[in-house]
Amino acid sequence: MRIYSSIINQNTDSLDVALAKKTKNSDISRKTLNKLVKIATKSIGLSKSDAKSIFHNTGKTIKTPESKQLSNEICKVLRHVSHQHVKQIYTTWMKNCGVTLTPKTPDGCCYSDFMHDHSNIIGSVIAESKEAVVVVDKLQANRLIKIFFDGESPGMIKDQTEAFNRYYGDGTASTLSGRAIVLNNISGYPLSQVHRFHENADVDFVKTVARMIDKDVHSMGLSKDDFLYNAQHERFLPIEMETLKVNAINHEALQSALIYIRERDSAGN
Repeated sequence: MRIYSSIINQNTDSLDVALAKKTKNSDISRKTLNKLVKIATKSIGLSKSDAKSIFHNTGKTIKTPESKQLSNEICKVLRHVSHQHVKQIYTTWMKNCGVTLTPKTPDGCCYSDFMHDHSNIIGSVIAESKEAVVVVDKLQANRLIKIFFDGESPGMIKDQTEAFNRYYGDGTASTLSGRAIVLNNISGYPLSQVHRFHENADVDFVKTVARMIDKDVHSMGLSKDDFLYNAQHERFLPIEMETLKVNAINHEALQSALIYIRERDSAGN
């Protein structure tokens, strides 16, 4: 199948073409979901309410001949999906059609189970790494949920939870269903999405890294997406860390982050 555009035409696109057009996306918008609902309703006879339940992830499982056909169409394009988060969205749709892809383990549920079971609290995506996606809790302000992809061990999730509590204070972080970490009183945007920082922000970033070392936690990469920036409180908030006592840091990564921040320092613009 040769696709020349990523824009879905709900009047002319078939279901498989519409699904294929979004395989290079990093996320799926509500507008796209509404288009997929209309196409699935028109092309395979799925009822509008069932299509909404599947694509909008209401937590309801739809087991009908039409939903089975939809899961087959999703399966056809699944291997072409580039981003892990979108791949998990596609597999969650399949689960909503009654298809089980990954069995539950004694230590917790799989990613698609989590997305299905907790659909009422999962809001917009804030950040994504190779191991997890961070989303807003749409029912509670200043609360984030870090959801780990399949393959990440329960021990690693537990370790990160401990690291967050060391840095931010006991009770800040807790595990949810063995697949996610709930982070309370944390909000902001990844550094990669910030265009201007407060004056002397580079100094505050160094203080943030020093505090992590002091608390015996560490971000191995010091990536721009490992930290959020809260402009209102002029704070840097690490969202990627592990319990690790270190006496040295990745100076190359630190310098790269500092250059990025200094280039966007409000005093220099």
